[in-house]
Amino acid sequence: MIRINLLTGAQPGAEAPEAVQPAPGTPKAALYLLLGAVVAIGLHYFYLQHQASDLQQQLAQQQAEAARLQIVKAQFTALLAQQSRLSGRIAIIRQLDGRRTGPYEFLVRLGGSVAGTQQIWLTACVKHGDSIAMSGRALNLYALANFIIRLRAYGFQHVRLKQAQQHSSQAHVPEYHFQLEALSLPATTRRS
Repeated sequence: MIRINLLTGAQPGAEAPEAVQPAPGTPKAALYLLLGAVVAIGLHYFYLQHQASDLQQQLAQQQAEAARLQIVKAQFTALLAQQSRLSGRIAIIRQLDGRRTGPYEFLVRLGGSVAGTQQIWLTACVKHGDSIAMSGRALNLYALANFIIRLRAYGFQHVRLKQAQQHSSQAHVPEYHFQLEALSLPATTRRS
């Protein structure tokens, strides 16, 4: 059942509750403290957000740098492999060059002395040990003398003209048939 009090006056047995009064200035201090804490937390939040974005940028830069360095590392590895292959080839070439003596050296020296002399032809060249016998034709004695000088310049020693005779060719051009002897020492025992 519901009971309604229609009396407008105060009732004798009921006392009004006492209001609690806070200490003077306490709510304002608590409010300022709460507001300061909210501002500090907000500032700290924005600081952490800024730091997180900086770290994201640094991470992206570091990842790009790592990708670039991977490419450089692959190039470096390829260059090392190429250097290894080329070093092997150079070693083989040097080994072959070291073995290149005997007839090769002799023919290079003889070819150099003949190639620089015009109007001279060798018709025979016989090598017996260090001794060489050559025969050929020259159009004049100056060409023959130049050939002997070049032989000495290319390391042939004791070059001696055994015979030089003037003949007429079929075209009636005078030519000299000659025979030479020389000594060809190996490159290691040759004197300067």
